[in-house]
Order: sequence, then C-alpha cells, then structure tokens
Amino acid sequence: MSGLQKMRLAHTAIGGRIVLARFGADPTVALETRDAQSEFFKTAVSFVFDGDLPAPGSAGEVSFGGGDEQFVITIRRLDAASPEHGAPGAWGDPRMDGLEVRLREVLAASGVAPADQSSILHALASDTDRAASEASN
Repeated sequence: MSGLQKMRLAHTAIGGRIVLARFGADPTVALETRDAQSEFFKTAVSFVFDGDLPAPGSAGEVSFGGGDEQFVITIRRLDAASPEHGAPGAWGDPRMDGLEVRLREVLAASGVAPADQSSILHALASDTDRAASEASN
C-alpha cells in the first residue's frame, strides 16, 4: 500500500475539525494528523466555482452520493456588508486560519491535556461568536 493510500481526510470527534491523517496497519488509528479544514473548504469553493472567485451573494452547488445516500452542498459567498459575515476577527474570518492549531500548540506546550484544550477552544469560540452576534444587533 502506497503512502497516499494510507492518508485520508478525517473528522476529529473532540475538536470537530477536518484533518489530514496518516494511518498505519490499523485503519482506525491515526499515526499523525494536521489540520486541513481551511484547505478542505477552500478546495470545495474552488471546485464548486470552477477555480473562479464567486461574486458576493452568488452560490453554487455540488451533488454527490448514490442510492438512498445522496447529498447536495450549497456554497454561497457572503457579501462583506452582510450581518452573516461576522465581526472582524470572528472564528469564520479567513484571517483566523490556523489560529486553532497555533492555540493548541501553545496549550500543549503549557502542559494542557488535549481534552482540556478542546474545552478551552470551544469556550473561546462561543464567546467570540456571541460577541460577534451582539455587535451585529
């Protein structure tokens, strides 16, 4: 089995992130992972819009699956003036890409257990999302 066949995208149960994972003999145990969420979604946008940056407000769809497991994903570019866009520095802001990974590294270096790291990051995200929501009202 080649190295690429041992790698796949996965969803982390604890952090709720999309990661690129490398597996060994046991396909259920990742030997190493790295955050790939931003890359995944940027690639999805590029795929849906054929490599072009869509105009604000425009949307595209991709269908996949088969049988009784068929899905449609709709991707819509937000207008920067839209209240859905969030306050500058919100978790969904592209300028925040990689922030969770950097925060996890700092927390790990400080001796914080992985489960506690997720709790801390979840609390930070909740506070940030609440502040952004209050700012838009």
